Amino acid sequence: MSPNVLEETLRVEQEVQARIAAEQKRAELWREERKAALAQKIAAEQHELCAREEEAEERLRRDFAEKAKAHLRQAEERAAFLEAADDSILKPLVRKALLTTLPEHAP
Repeated sequence: MSPNVLEETLRVEQEVQARIAAEQKRAELWREERKAALAQKIAAEQHELCAREEEAEERLRRDFAEKAKAHLRQAEERAAFLEAADDSILKPLVRKALLTTLPEHAP
């Protein structure tokens, strides 16, 4: 082979190696960009899920508090009704209930 052919072959081989190295570098950069983009997407989704979970927990706390207030209000209303009831109505009913449940106290 002539020196020109050897030089040309060497030059072409070096160009090919440089192109391969550049393509590998570009592929590696692309992979790194994809990894970063996916990591960012995952972090955003995790943040969204945490926010939704906190909202759901807050809704549950509010619902529980509202139900507890409603039960307390009902209990207070019952207590107020019993306190406000006329003794003249309740005493005969209690006496009758005692008499029917405790026969040894019958007159």
